[in-house]
Amino acid sequence: MPGAAERILTLAEEEARHRRELERRLVEASVQASRWGQILAFLIAMVSLGAVILSVLLEQVAGAIAPAILAITSLVATFVGSRREE
Repeated sequence: MPGAAERILTLAEEEARHRRELERRLVEASVQASRWGQILAFLIAMVSLGAVILSVLLEQVAGAIAPAILAITSLVATFVGSRREE
């Protein structure tokens, strides 16, 4: 068949281009998900730390334990999770 080799090469080039585009999108989605995870963990930590400070100011030290643990856990989970992905 005349031109079959050219058609096969064109098909292979298009497939490679498509594969690269999919890989680029996957990397972008992964970066975006990681960014959102860090933002949400930071917000959880800040709200929890605010609750700890409020509890201490109101002299409810026992009530400050749970938010403190939540704040520390969310920060540690964020950094450990980001290290694993690398």
